[in-house]
Amino acid sequence: APDVTLLILCMKLVIDKVSAAQNPRTMLYAVAKNFFLTVESSGVASMRLLQAGILLCLYETGHAIYPQAYISIGHIGRLGQAIGLHDTAGVPQLALEPGSWEEMEERRRVWWAVYILDRYVCL
Repeated sequence: APDVTLLILCMKLVIDKVSAAQNPRTMLYAVAKNFFLTVESSGVASMRLLQAGILLCLYETGHAIYPQAYISIGHIGRLGQAIGLHDTAGVPQLALEPGSWEEMEERRRVWWAVYILDRYVCL
C-alpha cells in the first residue's frame, strides 16, 4: 500500500542525520513531501498517511523549515478531523473502525501527537 511505503520513507527521513552545514531541504525531504501529496491526492485518508504527516511535520519543526511546518501541522490536523479522530462518537469515520483496544489506543495517541504538535508549532 502506498501509505505504508510513505510511512517507511518518512521514518527514514526522520532518522537520517543532517549536518549543521547541510541544507535540511534534502532530496529525501523533497521526495517524501511530494510522495505525501501524491498519496493524499489519490484519495487515501488513513492512519498511516496521518502518521507520515506527523513525521514530516516533526522533521520540518526540528530543522526550522518555516512556514512549511506551520502549514503542515494545520494540514494534518484537518486530515485527522476528516478521518474522525477528534470525535469518535459523533462523526462518521473515514478510517476503519478499530477492531481492538490496541487500534483504539493507536488512534488516541496519533490524535494527541497532532494536538501537541499543533500547540508547539503554533506558539
